Amino acid sequence: MTNASASTSGGRTAVEALRRVLKKRNAEPEQRRMRSPEERQTADDGPESSLSSDEGPRLRDVFERWLSDMGVPVDPVKQKFKETVLSVVGIREEIRTMDKDVHDIIDRVSRVTQRVLEKMAAESIPDQASRDAVEMLSRTVRDIEAFVRTPPSRPQEHLSAQRAVRLAQFRQDLETLRIDFLETSVVYLRQQDTIAYGMQMEIPNTPTSFYGRQELVESIIELLLSDVSRRIPLLGTGGMGKTAVAAAVLNDSRIREKYAERRIFLSCEGITSVEGVIKVLAAHFNLPSSSQTLSAVITCLSSAGLCLLVLDNFETVVESIEGSRVTPFLGKIAEVATLSLIVTMRGNGPPDGVIWEDAYRQPLERLSLTSSRDIWISIAGNDDPKLDQLLARLDGLPLAIRLMARQARLNQRSPAQLLEDYDVEATRLLKAREGGKENSLEMTLRLSLECPSMAQEPKALQLLSVLCLLPDGASIEMLRDMLPGMRATITACATTLLQVALCWPEKGRLRVLSPIRDFVTDLYPPNASSLDQIRNYFTQMVLGKREHVSLFRQDAVALLSAQFGNLSSIWVYYWNMPDPSSSVASTSRRFPLFRLNRVTRAGLHTGLLEVTLETAYFSYVQAYGDAVVLLQVAIKRLQEQHNSAGTAECNYRLGEILRMQNRWEEAVQMLGEAKTAFTAIGDRLGVAQCSQSLGEVLQMQNRYEDAAQMLGEAKTAFTAIGDRLGVAQCTQSLGDVFRMQNRYEDAAQMLGEAKATFTAIGDRLGVTQCTQSLGDVFRMQNRYEDAAQMLREAKMAFTAIGGWLGVAQCTQSVGEVLLMENRYEDASQMLGEAKATFTAKGDRLGAARCTRRLGEVLLMENRYKDAAHMLGEAKTAFTAIGDRLGVGQCTRGLGNVLSSEGLHEEAIQSLAEAKTVFEAIGDSLELANCCQLLAYPLLTQGRGVEAERMLVEAVALYESVNNAVWADKCREWLAELRAERESDVQAGGTEGSNVS
Repeated sequence: MTNASASTSGGRTAVEALRRVLKKRNAEPEQRRMRSPEERQTADDGPESSLSSDEGPRLRDVFERWLSDMGVPVDPVKQKFKETVLSVVGIREEIRTMDKDVHDIIDRVSRVTQRVLEKMAAESIPDQASRDAVEMLSRTVRDIEAFVRTPPSRPQEHLSAQRAVRLAQFRQDLETLRIDFLETSVVYLRQQDTIAYGMQMEIPNTPTSFYGRQELVESIIELLLSDVSRRIPLLGTGGMGKTAVAAAVLNDSRIREKYAERRIFLSCEGITSVEGVIKVLAAHFNLPSSSQTLSAVITCLSSAGLCLLVLDNFETVVESIEGSRVTPFLGKIAEVATLSLIVTMRGNGPPDGVIWEDAYRQPLERLSLTSSRDIWISIAGNDDPKLDQLLARLDGLPLAIRLMARQARLNQRSPAQLLEDYDVEATRLLKAREGGKENSLEMTLRLSLECPSMAQEPKALQLLSVLCLLPDGASIEMLRDMLPGMRATITACATTLLQVALCWPEKGRLRVLSPIRDFVTDLYPPNASSLDQIRNYFTQMVLGKREHVSLFRQDAVALLSAQFGNLSSIWVYYWNMPDPSSSVASTSRRFPLFRLNRVTRAGLHTGLLEVTLETAYFSYVQAYGDAVVLLQVAIKRLQEQHNSAGTAECNYRLGEILRMQNRWEEAVQMLGEAKTAFTAIGDRLGVAQCSQSLGEVLQMQNRYEDAAQMLGEAKTAFTAIGDRLGVAQCTQSLGDVFRMQNRYEDAAQMLGEAKATFTAIGDRLGVTQCTQSLGDVFRMQNRYEDAAQMLREAKMAFTAIGGWLGVAQCTQSVGEVLLMENRYEDASQMLGEAKATFTAKGDRLGAARCTRRLGEVLLMENRYKDAAHMLGEAKTAFTAIGDRLGVGQCTRGLGNVLSSEGLHEEAIQSLAEAKTVFEAIGDSLELANCCQLLAYPLLTQGRGVEAERMLVEAVALYESVNNAVWADKCREWLAELRAERESDVQAGGTEGSNVS
């Protein structure tokens, strides 16, 4: 058989093999690129092997696309190349058992073949370099095919020097082909977003190579200098310079003079929800990240005076799972009259919810050739006659121009040389340009990845693959601890990555641009060794950090807060792997996730699920970070695995987080689903926990009877299980319900019982919370000295354990005691301090309650306008939260203000509205307050009978809640009213006829 016929026969065989392979590949899941650690390269692989994991599927992918692009007729060069590629594929498919050295040769030839495919466009006319490469490759493949298909005739021959020499020659030929034809070329890249990650609030500097946007920047500045607040969108494709424009505006001297420190810049890259944006904005105002801080952020923005807010890379939020919440969020932000807003985002249109400036609704245009040249010269510093052609290929995309210019400077390549590299992919770039900029941007990224600097530091790519999993970045010291196998080379690798602009330093950490992260993670994920080390590092960071089952150690709080973004990213990455269930091994720890007796549940504490739940629990108890997305991803994968126990656990934790975010309807849905699942699998503890949480939701909704019933059911279940912690928590919650129902004796008994149990099991947090609630009971019983003593004791205990939310609640309660003692100045100081802490903790409900109380202080000081404003603000907050009790109390307070101002009809209307709310809730004490307040304006309007009826009702209500002080006061007023009426009757006055 001649060589030609052999090649044809091999080609037919290979065609059938390729068809089988492609058919199998089409049946694979979308996540076929996410291979298990065992299938990836080891940490000791060199630069080539680190880039060539699983070469067979990659070659087939590239070849399939190449075939689809190739037209007819086919020229001889491409026909030969096609047959050569089919031979390579056929070798891989048909030879199942190969020695290691042969397998290495096949991988090498696959890599080189793939790169020739990437360089030689299917529909272009091959140049001389392409013809030479195809000829050399075809000859080498024929020789390799003949070699591997002819096994040694004797065992001794297998180890002979002749065989080793032949294999070495193949390696040399392939290396020559790679160096001469491939390594000096620019590789084809698909487009990625060009949004730089950054959650810091620091205003970025205007790029030194900033050209072509001066008119746009000046027009925005003129708008912002006017007396009207502006809403300006900056739109366009990734890398178009939207962030640079915003930075130029923020750094203009006129803008700095007008807005000063009230210029706020927030990069939303890596933020995947509205809640995340709120949390970072809250951090700018020294408020921890929490979904409960929107009203606090609005308050801060409103009180800041003239303010300029830039939300950069906002498309990550718009395109997130919670994208539907963007419109109302922006609407709230835009309601701040003194706030000007700039939003930069990828896309052709701005989000809804804001009336945007019409002149900026269109995407940013590409840079002109003149501006592109200015950027190039400022960075690369070189020029030649081919520069304009090269810049034309970059199509006016600022980021692509900057990155290409950096390559020219770092590698001393001229525009003509880079254009030669770039021309190989010209046809593909034109096709990519018609569909977007993704491929041209990917080309720029691959230039950085495969430049000589990266090749000279073999493990730089390995380090980059790890950094690409860490959106918050990592310091050199952290990376040394995280990757002990690379400890000796971390600094050198990091220096290389910095030199080629694949990462950048920020606040002591190395961070990677998000398009590079996506590109590297997709094609060159961390190898097995790196993943093992990352897993161990973050698993040890998360587990075993609790002082008690319900309390984290203070040193752990600081550590986990600083790493929360990385933790969430790592666990999401593992969940998206083909087999996430075994991605992270379970480890021993001091406390189980929720209960000491829960560790033995089959299938629960196994690796990834364990660290996911612990990370989410940290977010829950510390009100830090955004664990909703992590739990949603986990739930999706667990459902696919039919892991009902794991799904139920994640639903329960998600419901708890939503409850703390005052997203009660969503919380009830998640908790209900979890409870149903726990019931189905016979998990009594899970059912009890869900009942407890549902009862607490009902309490927050002022549905006290339903809450007491649900909590009683949970307490019974915990008692049957023998879970003392659960019993104590339910008892404590029941005490709080009774306190809200004005059943003070019952509340004190329940809280005392819970406190004793917490003390017995060593739960300092529970003990302190019960002490706090008992202080509130004494306050409601007008036992002010006892209340103040108990609350100060609780405040000291909260301070000792780092319970800042409890500190704020105790401070609020002490302020209310001072208010009842008519010590208005002291009360105002305490309530203001508590409000500031609530705001800092993101507790909207606590902040609203303090605002209401501050309004009542102003009322007592006869500052009616200020009081009305403060009560109105509180009412708005309560309405947004859905707290009916708070709304009713503010409405009652506003009615009291109106009555004090002599606006009696309006006061009657407001107080009647509040009375209806309290009747619906069933709050006897507040109902009594409304009745006694209604008496005066009714009387002034000549409605004496109604006034008397209100006082009679108030007496009965006060007596029902054992409030003898106010019951006696109402009796006195009632007696005076009746005496006055009797006097009028005797005098023959008209009033007597009205009230008889």
